[in-house]
Amino acid sequence: PQATEGENQKFIKYLQFLRQEYSNCDNYQKLVKIFKFVTQNHQTKKMCKVSIEHTALGVLLYQSGSDRGTTQLLQILLSDQGFQTQILEPLPNQFALCVLYENMWYLLDPTMEPCCDSFVGFKFFMLNQYQIFQLSKQKYQIINFLSPQINDYFYHYGLSLDQFQSLEQICAKFYTSNQTNVCFKTLPKSYDEMLLLLNDFKSKLIEVAETMGQKCIFKVAKSSILENVVCCQLEQQKCFFVNNNNLTQEITQILRSEAALKYQIGVNYSKQMQNSAVVMEVKAALKDILSKKFLRINNFDFQWENQILLIQFDIADEKISEGSAKPILNQAEYDTNLLNRNVERLDVPAQLQEGQRLNLKEALRYFSQQVKNQAALKYVLDHILQLKQSIKFDKVKCTAQECEEIVDCIMHDYPELWWCNFDIQYQNKKLSELILTTKSQTEILQKSAQIKEVITKMLHMDCSNLQNHKKVYLIYDIIQKWETQKPEMIQEHHDDIFGFFCERKCSHLAVSKAFKYLCQNLEIPCIRLIGLRRNLIHSWNIVSLDQFYYIDSTVPNRLCLCVDQQHFSQYEAKMRFQLPVCNSMNQNYFQIEKTRIQKQHYVKNISDLLLICFQQFQPDEIQTIDVFFDQEEFDIEKLQQTRSKVNFENRINIQLLGFCKKDENLHSLVLQKPKKQTVYSLQNGLQQNCFYILKGVEVKDVVCRKFGEFVEFEM
Repeated sequence: PQATEGENQKFIKYLQFLRQEYSNCDNYQKLVKIFKFVTQNHQTKKMCKVSIEHTALGVLLYQSGSDRGTTQLLQILLSDQGFQTQILEPLPNQFALCVLYENMWYLLDPTMEPCCDSFVGFKFFMLNQYQIFQLSKQKYQIINFLSPQINDYFYHYGLSLDQFQSLEQICAKFYTSNQTNVCFKTLPKSYDEMLLLLNDFKSKLIEVAETMGQKCIFKVAKSSILENVVCCQLEQQKCFFVNNNNLTQEITQILRSEAALKYQIGVNYSKQMQNSAVVMEVKAALKDILSKKFLRINNFDFQWENQILLIQFDIADEKISEGSAKPILNQAEYDTNLLNRNVERLDVPAQLQEGQRLNLKEALRYFSQQVKNQAALKYVLDHILQLKQSIKFDKVKCTAQECEEIVDCIMHDYPELWWCNFDIQYQNKKLSELILTTKSQTEILQKSAQIKEVITKMLHMDCSNLQNHKKVYLIYDIIQKWETQKPEMIQEHHDDIFGFFCERKCSHLAVSKAFKYLCQNLEIPCIRLIGLRRNLIHSWNIVSLDQFYYIDSTVPNRLCLCVDQQHFSQYEAKMRFQLPVCNSMNQNYFQIEKTRIQKQHYVKNISDLLLICFQQFQPDEIQTIDVFFDQEEFDIEKLQQTRSKVNFENRINIQLLGFCKKDENLHSLVLQKPKKQTVYSLQNGLQQNCFYILKGVEVKDVVCRKFGEFVEFEM
C-alpha cells in the first residue's frame, strides 16, 4: 500500500518475468539462481523513498539494499517457485531465511554473503546445523532445527577441492556442463596461496581440454578470490590439439577441414622442451604448410601452459595486401540521413469527441479472416478505435473462448493498436468484461502522433517505382539500421511499436510488430507470428509476394530474408490459427542477387556469379561479396577448381584472394579482376605480363597453382 499503482504493476511484471526466467530449471538450480540474483541486487545500494525502503518492492525496483527487504524478496521469489520458507529475526533488525528442500530445512542469508563485481561466494547458501555452528556468529545461535545433511553449493556440484576432488576433476566438470560463470572452494589458505591456486587452475583448464579431446578451451577472462573461494568468468575459445610427432599432417588436416582466417592450436610437449627452439620449429612447419596453399602467416603468437604450447595465428592470402578490399553494394542501402529531415508536426487533440473513432489503414489481416465470431471482432475493434478503456458484451454474444481468439487475432494483425493490453474478466467462470487498455486518450493520441512522425522520416523517399520484394529488402535494412537496445528489465513499451520507434528499447516481439507496421505503410501484405526459435520464445513474419516467404528481421546478414520452410527449420510457430505454406525461394535475397550457390546447380551458380563480377569489376579492383552456400559444406578447394573451370570455359578471369566465414552457410569472398592480359593456351609460348589459365597441361620451371585439371600462373 505504500507504493503507487504504477510501482506495484511494475513490481508484478518483474516477478512474472523472473518466474518465466527460472521456470525451466530444476529445484536446486532455482535456489542457486534466485539466491545469486538477490545477493547481487543487495550489493547495489541506492537512495529510495522511506515508505518503501524496507520492502521487497523497494529492493527489487530501486536497489534500496535493506536487509529486511532483501530477505522478503528472497522469500517471495522462492515461494513463487513452490518452496516452503520462513523468515527468522534472531536479533533485532537482523534477518535470515530458512527453506525446506527435500524435507530438510537449510539456511540462506544473502545479507551476509561475500560478493565482488558479478561474483557470489555461496558461503551463506544452503547451510546445515553443523555449518552454522562452525560460523560462531551470535546471529545464528538460537537456530537449532536445521538439517544435519550437507547440501551446500560446493558439495552438491562437487566443487570442493579436497582429498576427494582434484583440480583436474573440477576443470572437467566445467567442460561437461559448459558453464562460464564458475566457482570452487578449497581449504582455508593465505591470499598468496590462493593466487597460486588460481594460476594453476588456468593451466589445468588447458591440459584437461587436451586430455578430454575437446575442440575448444576455457580461458579465465575475469576472476576474483572471496576468502577460500575462487570465482571465474570463463571465455570459450576454439582450439585444435595436435600430436607433436605428427605435426605437419594434423595441421594440414585442420586447415583443410576448417575454413577460417584465425586459428588456435595446442601442442603437448614435455616440460623439458619449453624453449624457443620448439616454437621456431612449429612456426617453420606452419610456414611450409601455408606456402603450398599460397597463404602466409599473420600475427603469430604463443604461450606455454605447463607442457601445452598454445599457438595463435591469422592467415591471409598474399595478394590481399596489394589493395584494400571494399564491400560490393548489390542492394541500395537505407539512407539514415532521412531521419534528419524536418516533418510537419501533427496537431493532436486531447481526446476524441463522443462517437468519433480513429481510422485503420487497409492491410492484410490474415488471422482476422479466421475468427469465427466476426460480429464480436468488429464490436471490439470499434471500441478500441473509439479509445474506450473497457467493454461489456451486452450488445453482441461472445463466449470466453471466442474472446480469447479475438484478443489473439488483434495482437498479431493490428500492430498499430499498440496501446491495447487486454485483460479478460470472468465472473462465475463466464465472460463478464474485456479491459482494452489502462492508458488515457491523451497519452494514446500523443504517442501515436510521435510514431507517425518517426515513420514519416523513415519513409521520406519515393518507393513507388520499387518492386515489392525490393520494398521488403528496404524494410529489412531499416529494421537492421534502427539501433535499439534490449531493456535490462521489463518496461512499459518493451513489446510494442512505440518502444521500437520512439524509445528504441524493446524486445524481439516489438521488432516483428514494427516490421509488419512498416510493410502496411508500403502496402506489402505481411503476417506476424509467435512461437519458438531454438526452444526460446521468439517472433517473426511472413510476407506475401508472388508466394509466401518467412522473414526474421532480427537475424543479421540477410540470412532469413524471404526463405522457405526448409531454411527455417529452427522455428516452430505456436498459433491457434492456420498458417500459409512457405515453400519457395524465388524472392530470396541471395537468389535475386545471384549469390546463392545451390548444391544441385553448383557450377551454374558459380558461373553466374563470376560473370556478373567480371562485368561489374574494374581492372585490379578488389571487392568482397557475401555468398550463401545452400546445403553445401564449404570446400575451398572445390570452389577454386570450379572457379578455374568457369574462367577457362567463359574466357574470363576472376581470382579468389581470400574468404571469411560469417555463418554456417554464409561466407564473404574476396575477389579480384586482374588487370593483366589473360591467355588460355600456350600457342605462342610464354610471354611476360600475362596471366595464364591452362587445362590438362603440366608446366615446368614456373611457380603455379593447380586446381584439379587446371593450372594458373603469372609471367
